[in-house]
Amino acid sequence: MNYRDPKLIFVKQFRGKITSYFQVTGLSKSEIVLGDIESKGCFTLEKQQIENYIKSGKLKVSSFDDLPAGVIINSKLQRDTIHRNKANGTSSAEMERRYKYVIGTIEEGIPAYTAKWLSPFIIKFGNKISDTSPPGWRTLATWHKRYVEAGWVKSALLPKIRRGNRNSRFSPIVQTLMNTVVGEYMVMQRHGRCAAAYREFLSRLDAINQKRKVDGLADLSPCSNRAFYKQFK
Repeated sequence: MNYRDPKLIFVKQFRGKITSYFQVTGLSKSEIVLGDIESKGCFTLEKQQIENYIKSGKLKVSSFDDLPAGVIINSKLQRDTIHRNKANGTSSAEMERRYKYVIGTIEEGIPAYTAKWLSPFIIKFGNKISDTSPPGWRTLATWHKRYVEAGWVKSALLPKIRRGNRNSRFSPIVQTLMNTVVGEYMVMQRHGRCAAAYREFLSRLDAINQKRKVDGLADLSPCSNRAFYKQFK
């Protein structure tokens, strides 16, 4: 099994018809780190354990393309999507630069996101794309983590608008949707844009929850308008 396949998904059925979806977020010779797409929770298993779980039916192998629509968020936020006409030009350029590095690590088949493996790659790849300010290995590892945890959504690599870590309590799906809507409305220099953006956020989240109900998934809770408005400061 190719654990480096960016589309590889593991599915786990729990009691009460609850389904969780996991993806590989870390890989070594003998161990694999699986991350829950929705809760961000991570745990480490030996490769043999995972293979045994698959054989016994405790884990099912699936693909990103087969994820329920409610997990992927919506068609506007699926992988490799970016609203170029609404995003800030500088932010879009930075996102593309980050995306090149992230995809480069995947295509290169980097076995572990550590200084030992990433530092030489960054030097080589930075020269290849003529990047005068290549990232540090920890920064690249963070980009990769954000990209994977967001469901391989390219827009997850946009420079963050929010400050600090005040919204870490939100579901990564809600946070990604919040960042996307704020990014779209940030360029609108007009009165009332915050309120309009929040209404758009609630509307899109409602559409996501409708799809999640069909897939048997729990609703995602929105942030308050106060927390949302802080993203514009």
